[in-house]
Amino acid sequence: MNNEELVNLYKLALDRWGVDSQVNMAFQECAELIKALTDFYRDRNTAKDIIEEVVDVELMCGQMRNLYDPNDFYYSDLRQKKIARFKELLAK
Repeated sequence: MNNEELVNLYKLALDRWGVDSQVNMAFQECAELIKALTDFYRDRNTAKDIIEEVVDVELMCGQMRNLYDPNDFYYSDLRQKKIARFKELLAK
């Protein structure tokens, strides 16, 4: 699936279920990832469980990006700045 198709899916989800519902779903998916990570370190689940939640969070992040920055005014530039800062931290 290319980026344009994915963006169209994000738009469809927001149109179908509404902004409030999808923002609440983003909260829920982030919480599920936190729980999966916590459970992993308590030997209650597997890395596969974590990856499943990571994918869910990534899908919700895509929807949130589409909702709050649909024309990519901020995301790409900010992402590059944060990656550069991350590299600096790792170089120390």
